[in-house]
Amino acid sequence: MKIKYLVALLFVYSLSFSQYRFNQVSVEGGIGYVLAGNHYCDAYDSNFSGFRHIDLGVRYMINENYGLRLSYANDVFSQSNGSKIGTRYNRIGVDGIYNLGRLIDMAYASNQNVGLLGHVGLGYTKSSPLSGAQAERIGTVTIGLTPQFKISENMVFYTDLSANANIKQHLGFDGGSIYTNHLKSTIGSHYNLSFGVMIYLGENRYHADWY
Repeated sequence: MKIKYLVALLFVYSLSFSQYRFNQVSVEGGIGYVLAGNHYCDAYDSNFSGFRHIDLGVRYMINENYGLRLSYANDVFSQSNGSKIGTRYNRIGVDGIYNLGRLIDMAYASNQNVGLLGHVGLGYTKSSPLSGAQAERIGTVTIGLTPQFKISENMVFYTDLSANANIKQHLGFDGGSIYTNHLKSTIGSHYNLSFGVMIYLGENRYHADWY
């Protein structure tokens, strides 16, 4: 029995030790371009896209390969800056993170200066027409790639390219109903290209991304 307790104690100790060899938490923020899908009235002389994207996130890496991220994103689809024709998306989501750079030895090949993360997630989006009309709530599925460029051991510049599928979308990006039958919905899409900074938190020298 004593041997079993000793083995269990060593196992728990090894797990706790493995958690503190590297920093696991980071915060991030970025701005960028939002590209609307094709659900808007063709009569408008705009594709409702532009540099009107903001994203914020907190990420926790379970180990060197896998992690989770809680994120917030704001996208404005507008005919032009200041126009009341369009819609605003406010989205919160949870993403699963995978360190693709480690899979292909990108950090090693770049002397620990370039990395690559992949992410897939689910989100909850509030779509609010800029005209003040009634908002709707939709689900969002996101998949994307995040190249990383190390500035220091505690800071990284990143770019992110994400594709978003909007589940049960009733309102187009112009703020109007997609169908005359308001109960009918579709799967819409939009895309983000963003640029920002990640800051690593913790007392260890390295973060899990580069450990």
